[in-house]
Amino acid sequence: GELESGLAGQTGEHVWLCRALGVAQLVVAVNQMDSVGWARERFEEVQARVRPLLSQAGYAAPRFVPVSAMRGVNLGGGGGGG
Repeated sequence: GELESGLAGQTGEHVWLCRALGVAQLVVAVNQMDSVGWARERFEEVQARVRPLLSQAGYAAPRFVPVSAMRGVNLGGGGGGG
């Protein structure tokens, strides 16, 4: 699915680019959580799949935040409760 292709492609590239640019800490926005009914299981699955990549790049304790970019949820100042 999208998660798998993202890890192999754009997500992985962004992680390594952040590391190369000297970014010391990351907050990972897990987008489209509204499309799965904000399911905790899916959120935890994404974390479990992404953490090894982040760890490999040297990010030991990234923060994960569930968001809905289209609705502005959890994005501070957005429309849906951020």
